[in-house]
Amino acid sequence: MDVIYIVNSLIGIVLFAFLSTLLPRDYLIIVVIAYVLMYTAILSSIQRLRSKKKIPKTTTTTTLFKVNERVSMDLILRDQELVKELNKQLWGMIFMLVASMLIVFLVIPLINSMIFGSGDQPFTERFLRYLVFYTIMWGFMYGLRVVFMPKKMVIPITKYEVYTTGIRYGGSYGNTWITFPLDQKRYRVHVDRRRGFVEIYDVKASQALRFYTEDVDKLHSIIERYGLRR
Repeated sequence: MDVIYIVNSLIGIVLFAFLSTLLPRDYLIIVVIAYVLMYTAILSSIQRLRSKKKIPKTTTTTTLFKVNERVSMDLILRDQELVKELNKQLWGMIFMLVASMLIVFLVIPLINSMIFGSGDQPFTERFLRYLVFYTIMWGFMYGLRVVFMPKKMVIPITKYEVYTTGIRYGGSYGNTWITFPLDQKRYRVHVDRRRGFVEIYDVKASQALRFYTEDVDKLHSIIERYGLRR
């Protein structure tokens, strides 16, 4: 767990504990659902921050490689192992969502009654009890994330260009970049000639960007020359 994730989680726990303390307990289930949505949003935003790439500052760059999008798409469609990986990612997300809802509607009422009982407590005591409650909630959500979410999110890339300054990819190439030289503490490069891709694994974002091409050796040699130079 990194610092950004921990800080955002603590802020969320304190905020929702305070909000729940102010509201009647009849509204708890609504607040809990909002907390689950907030937790999901935090994970999503942190993922985007981790994967954010810097755009090269220099304007003088040379195009070294441009993929044939039709060929790369054909390689993806024929890659049965990729289909299995993507299905695993999808089902992991679905299972996490279903398990989250089960916790909200089945487990949370039980925890609620154990922590709060039936009596009224002073404001400060209620707030502290809600802190415990949402900390337990966070533990459940983090456990679901560890169990169901893949350690490495596979993202197949079909449209990209390689320059001397980096790789530009995305819809109409967009402005998503992996800049050269690669930070070798953050990125790992893997080649699979049989399946037709060069993978750049972003350790920080837990994302495996797979650049499909019919000319794997050429793409890999360019990345080695410009991206892995010391």
